Amino acid sequence: MEWLQTYRIGNELIKTGKYQSIDAYLGSFYPSQIKDSQLRKTPYVLELVIDINVNAIRFEIRSFGVGNLEDGINNTISKENFFTSVAGNFTSYYLCSSYSKVESILDFFGIKKGEILKGKKKDEVGFDLEYSELIKSGLLNDAFRNSRLVKTRSLIRDNKRLVCLLDKAISNLSLFVDDSKKVAFEKEFGKSDEQPKPLISRLVLSKTGNSEIAIVVVKVVNGDEEFYLNREPEAIDFYYKRFLSLANINPNKGQNGVCYFLGPNQVFDISLPRDNINVLKVNTNSPTTQSNLIGENFLLSKDAYEKLKLGGWFISKKFVVKIAGVKHYILPDFTADFKILDYKAELTDKVDMAFNLKDYKRMQQRLYHLSNNCLNSLSFLGFFGDDRQIDIVNRIQLVNPDYFNSVFDVFEEERFKIYQLTENEAINLFTLAASYTLFPISSNNPKKNASLEFFKMLLEKITISDSFLLDNFIKLVKLYKYGKSDEKTKKFTGTLNIPYQNPKYFDFWASTAALKFLILLNLVNRIFKNQIPMEKQNQTLSKTEQFFEISDLSNSESKKSLFYLGKLIRRVALAQQSQGNSKAILNKINYSGMTIHDIQWLSCEVFEKLKQYNRGEFPALDLGENDWALFNNHFCIANSKGQDSWCLSEVENIFYLFIGYGMYWQTMNKKEKKIVKDLKNIDIPDENEPDSENEPDQE
Repeated sequence: MEWLQTYRIGNELIKTGKYQSIDAYLGSFYPSQIKDSQLRKTPYVLELVIDINVNAIRFEIRSFGVGNLEDGINNTISKENFFTSVAGNFTSYYLCSSYSKVESILDFFGIKKGEILKGKKKDEVGFDLEYSELIKSGLLNDAFRNSRLVKTRSLIRDNKRLVCLLDKAISNLSLFVDDSKKVAFEKEFGKSDEQPKPLISRLVLSKTGNSEIAIVVVKVVNGDEEFYLNREPEAIDFYYKRFLSLANINPNKGQNGVCYFLGPNQVFDISLPRDNINVLKVNTNSPTTQSNLIGENFLLSKDAYEKLKLGGWFISKKFVVKIAGVKHYILPDFTADFKILDYKAELTDKVDMAFNLKDYKRMQQRLYHLSNNCLNSLSFLGFFGDDRQIDIVNRIQLVNPDYFNSVFDVFEEERFKIYQLTENEAINLFTLAASYTLFPISSNNPKKNASLEFFKMLLEKITISDSFLLDNFIKLVKLYKYGKSDEKTKKFTGTLNIPYQNPKYFDFWASTAALKFLILLNLVNRIFKNQIPMEKQNQTLSKTEQFFEISDLSNSESKKSLFYLGKLIRRVALAQQSQGNSKAILNKINYSGMTIHDIQWLSCEVFEKLKQYNRGEFPALDLGENDWALFNNHFCIANSKGQDSWCLSEVENIFYLFIGYGMYWQTMNKKEKKIVKDLKNIDIPDENEPDSENEPDQE
């Protein structure tokens, strides 16, 4: 399926006339961030000028411009022919290179340590051998030998002074261009004329500097001509045909057969080189990939391969989204009338918004909606890796766009219901994507990602058990209670994704997390159990009764009893805090889970503390008298037949305690609210969402 959709994308790109097959082999460049700053560095093109007229080499710079193929002739990557690299035993001979791999220019000229490399007994080596092999295979025309590219190369190689200067320039490049290397330059070369000329205005290339060299190109001055070797048509043809050769596509190896995509044709047993197109190394039945996949039973024509390659390149550059901290390829199954150039507005921007951790404003405006007029389905392929190696860690298969929309719609409805009653700003800012910060991921085992598992089950309509969610709630609560800070990452030690929070406010974070998990539980119930949402809130109901209605508590005596006990625990904690003490009552809770017997003992402890603090400005028992009566009433009904009649697990008992704990503020009466406002020593943290903007890539 992945290859079929990838081919279709490549085919549609060719039809637009704005893309061509060679684009699949182009590299990419993104300006670096200035250290300790939100600003990006200014990128430049460094020109290595070989002036044959005066036997000299100098450096010049110009603005990098733009690097998007959509910018057409203004696109620097395409204009300068900045090709991708290939891993393995591979010499690129690139005349347009990155700053860190500029030695490829020396490889093109066949220069090493100031000398020309020569084969034994006049055997061809290096670039000469490469293009000769391509000519023999039929990929390159024999006229290549007489091109300006080859003749200019020979002219420079025959000039010993230029060979020596080229070696000095490239081997010591930073000395000629970096502002911080002026002293080192003087020490190495002094004021001798026997070296290339450094940049007149050097660049500040340090980590805190504002400049960087994006690419290095080769410009030649010969007589009245000035031209760039990297732009020569023969150079472009050489690199392109070499990529085809690496894929095992050349006229001498073709055979008559049936192409998977185009039917009867000249076909090849393709080999996928280890370049930047990871998605092509994946097949539907394998969880991992091979570095060099051989298609022995998967025959392709040259035309089909080029479209497949272009589609794969486009997906790897344009169709990537981060889900639960892990990068995913988006693999769309487009309808026949989809316009590929509309991909950004109709697909990637919307999917990216849906999984953005903090884009709550546009989420609440439903701007993420996908149209089923142009999409049959979406699949997502999660991966760890870089441009050379990929490890598939997740698949979310065939998500219908209407269902995709409905998942986020239902979440927003459930979130808004809770927010209306709680008026908790953390709930207002909560998005489905931000649930990523509710499922602790171990830094020692990043591939075991419960958040990713949650999204997979949700989008593939795999039933999600309450225990799955609540087990993660308990893990999170324990972090808030006992976790330590990692000063470097600002996360809890041992986790990748849980922002560290002050343990002073442990109860606040735990109760807020409980409300967020309650929203997820309500979402799951709506999606999988077809529970009909409350059409209209009855204004005659109290806030507590309204909360019970929208949170699936109204039909559970055990849940309601724990809710009221949680409120009572909050009262005791407030009473203790108001007198300058720690909230010692919270230490009576076993955060691994509590049995019904434990709950009974806890309620006794709570009642004793209510009596103890039933004095002064905050008479805890008097204020909680009604809640205590309700707790006892619901508890007795739920436990009427002993432990066997109690329907909640040990983990659920903790969860619903914290639901009540978190709803204390919103369900107290006016008299108590006034008393609490006047209490001393009471402070709560900012209710804004914990910082999660800078989540790490899981690679």
